[in-house]
Amino acid sequence: MTGGAVLVGLVIVVLAATGVIGKSVAVPTEVTQPPYQTPTSLADGRSLGPAGAPVQMVVWSDFQCPVCAEFARTAEPKLISDFVAAGTLRITYRDFIVIDSQVQGGHESRDAATAARCAGDQGKFWPFHDYLFANQYGENKGSFTRDKLLAIASAVGLDTASFTSCLDAGKAAAAVDAEAATGKAIPLDHTPTVMIAGKEVNWSDYAALAAQIRQDASGSAAPSASAGASASGAASPSATP
Repeated sequence: MTGGAVLVGLVIVVLAATGVIGKSVAVPTEVTQPPYQTPTSLADGRSLGPAGAPVQMVVWSDFQCPVCAEFARTAEPKLISDFVAAGTLRITYRDFIVIDSQVQGGHESRDAATAARCAGDQGKFWPFHDYLFANQYGENKGSFTRDKLLAIASAVGLDTASFTSCLDAGKAAAAVDAEAATGKAIPLDHTPTVMIAGKEVNWSDYAALAAQIRQDASGSAAPSASAGASASGAASPSATP
């Protein structure tokens, strides 16, 4: 079985378990407020935490991926409170579009990632990130139409005229494509892929992950270099956190 087939199988299993497959999912017209909001005081572009943190984590993610939403809602808040706020950990978000490439008929993952970058131009990537995951309702079912993305932009307080111009300019979309291509070249085959020092870690076992972060922090004299972060950061100016 190829990596792509494995990926599709994993997405199907998750969607079946959550009830997305097997029934019609109505996408609300209103914007749902996220249950958790990332502290913007810790934000540095698409990163959280100081650039000099001893442990550097890269999260390759797709805004339509249900398991990515689980990471954002469960593991990420604990990582932020336990390690990012203390200056021990820096988390950097990277785009890896998997659902648009596997499911015909839509490009909502790419559109959502593009919109998040445009929000980042106004210093609000993380609020937009939180709203996207809170408004996820299945693959290419209308969760991230242009109208919904504009509604989210309004909800997070963006200048919607500048936001719309960014969406239409094409630069942010090209940066998403470039970063996704970098992820594919690593090669990645699923989301979320959570990496420390260029190696994937098991984020679902939080106790083990926390222990690894503490160990890496105590043994690091300087920030660990993430292959994923350095490679994708070179993709384009917009890809820099």
